[in-house]
Amino acid sequence: MAQKKGIQAYVEPVALESLYRAFPDGGKQDTISAAAEILTRLRHETGITSTDLLDEMVAAMLKARRLTLRREIKGSFSTQEWVGMIDAFNGTLVRGMGIPAREMLYAEMVEAGDLDGSGTRHGYDSAELLGKINRLTLAQAEYLLLELRIFWEEINGRENGLDEFLKEYTS
Repeated sequence: MAQKKGIQAYVEPVALESLYRAFPDGGKQDTISAAAEILTRLRHETGITSTDLLDEMVAAMLKARRLTLRREIKGSFSTQEWVGMIDAFNGTLVRGMGIPAREMLYAEMVEAGDLDGSGTRHGYDSAELLGKINRLTLAQAEYLLLELRIFWEEINGRENGLDEFLKEYTS
């Protein structure tokens, strides 16, 4: 006797309810089968695989989260504070350090203030900036580090790159 092969998947209750509404006449198995048929037809008609579709969905969710974090951070730091952070992270390895983002930001800015006189040089209050960093959520701190890295890897060197970056976060 041949064994029946299948795929087991956990479907979030909210997603399952949405599928039930889309296919009100079917039970759980019929509903999931109908959704699988749609994905299969989509792949055949367009060449889009379910993996591609999932990749697009994940990318869209990450983009939405990034935009939310950008809105949360925008206006939180002055132009002088941003310039100080950008300056402090010039040449700093951000990836793979194993240090929580908020702690890394804090430590880097303490060093910039104490050893480099960044606050005086760029015109911001170091203690105030450190307080703002401490109030960041973990997601906001990760996002801030990402944006600082993106500045140095992609934006720095562009004509008006610094001005465009600062405009995005201070106006």
